Amino acid sequence: MHKSHTQMMTSLILSALCQPVLAEPIKAVIGLQNSQIVEDNNTLTLPPVTGSVLPLATEFSPIKYLGDASQRQWINQVDRKIRVEHKHRDLNYTGLLTQVNQAKQSFTLSLNNRPVTLPMSDFYLIPLESHKAPVQNANKLPISYQTNLLSWTPQLNLIFSDNKVTLTQQALITNQSNQALVLDASLLHYSHQQPSPQFKTERATMMLDSAAPQVRYQDNEVVFPLANQVELSPYSSTLYALPSDTLKIQDQRHKATQFTHSGQDGSITLNFYNQHSFTLKKDSMPGLYKTFWQQGPLLIPANQVSLNQMRAGQTQEVITNKSLAISGHLTLLNASSKQLPSRQVWQLTVKNHDTRMAKFSLQQNTNGIVDIIKANQITKNSANGLLIEGKLAPQQEKVITYTIEVKK
Repeated sequence: MHKSHTQMMTSLILSALCQPVLAEPIKAVIGLQNSQIVEDNNTLTLPPVTGSVLPLATEFSPIKYLGDASQRQWINQVDRKIRVEHKHRDLNYTGLLTQVNQAKQSFTLSLNNRPVTLPMSDFYLIPLESHKAPVQNANKLPISYQTNLLSWTPQLNLIFSDNKVTLTQQALITNQSNQALVLDASLLHYSHQQPSPQFKTERATMMLDSAAPQVRYQDNEVVFPLANQVELSPYSSTLYALPSDTLKIQDQRHKATQFTHSGQDGSITLNFYNQHSFTLKKDSMPGLYKTFWQQGPLLIPANQVSLNQMRAGQTQEVITNKSLAISGHLTLLNASSKQLPSRQVWQLTVKNHDTRMAKFSLQQNTNGIVDIIKANQITKNSANGLLIEGKLAPQQEKVITYTIEVKK
C-alpha cells in the first residue's frame, strides 16, 4: 500500500514537472516576414532585429542587455571559466569563454590556449565562477522591436460547388524560436511592403485598443485581430481560422480571348475557360487563392487566382480552369485590305458539348480602331475590342457572321 502510494505521488510530481511552462503573454503585430513585438525592457522574449528597438517613452535611461535571455546567460560569462556539455552526446569541455557571436549563435572557448568555436544551441552552459549578476534596468519601460522568428502565411481558398462558392481563409502562424509563446490581443498584418518599425508600431498601438473580429483595411493594408490569447509551441506552425463565407455564384460562363488582324489565314481555334462571378458580403483577405471543384467530399484542384481587392460589395470574376464543354473557332472570311483601314467579315462557330445550357463570350481585340458595320449579339466594349456573347442549348452549334471596319 505504501509503495503504491509512493509510486502514485512520484508519477504526479513527474507529470507536473513535464507540464510546459508558458511564457509571459506578449503583444505582436505579425507580418509576412517578421513581427513587431511590444513588451517591457526587463526581459525580451525574442531576439530583436538589430536597430529595431523603439522605446515607447520620450525620456528613458540607457537600456542594456537587449538580447534574449538565453544569449544573455552566455554573454554574462565572457572572460570567465565555464563548462559546456553537449545536449545529445557524451561530450564536454572546460575552458575560458572568450567570445559570444550572437549573429552566428556560436561561442569560442580557450582550451589549452587554443580557440575552439562551437554552436550555442548544441551545448548546456555550466558556470564555474561566481560573480555578481549585472544590474538590469530598474524601471520597466515598454518598448517595441522587430523579430524574424515570428511570421505568418495566409492560406486562401475558393471552393466551387453547383451555384455557390465557399471562401475559406486561414493563417499559418510560424514560431521559429526555441520557446513557447503566448500572443495576447495581437494582430495579423498583410503587407508585401514592410513599413519602418516606427510606423508599424504606431499602427499597432492604435489598432490594439480598437480591434474587432473582422478584417480591417489600414492605409491600403489589411490587419486582422486574433483571439484574446493564442498559444504557440516552440519550432511550430499553427493553423488559425479566419472568417469564411459562402456566396452565391451570380454568373457562370465559358470565356475566350483572341487577338486578330486583317492578314489572318485560316481558322483560329479558341480556348475557352470557366469564369465565375460573385459579390463579396464583407471585407476579406487579398492575395493568392487556390480554387477547387467540390464533388461530394472530394476537392478537385483548379487554377490559382490573384485577388488584390477584396472589399465588401465588390464583384469578383474568377477563372478556375480550361473548359472542355465549349469548343469553337474564329475564321476571317474576307478582308478588303491587309493594311488599315480594312473592312473584315468574320465568322464565329461555337458548340456546346455538355448536357446543360451554357453561356459563352468571346473578347476579340483588333490591331486598330474598330467599328461594327453589321452584327448581332456583338457589342463594342473598347476602342479596339469587341464582345460576342450568347447562350447554347445542350449539344447546340451556333454560327455567327459579322462585319467590322478597322481603322488606324
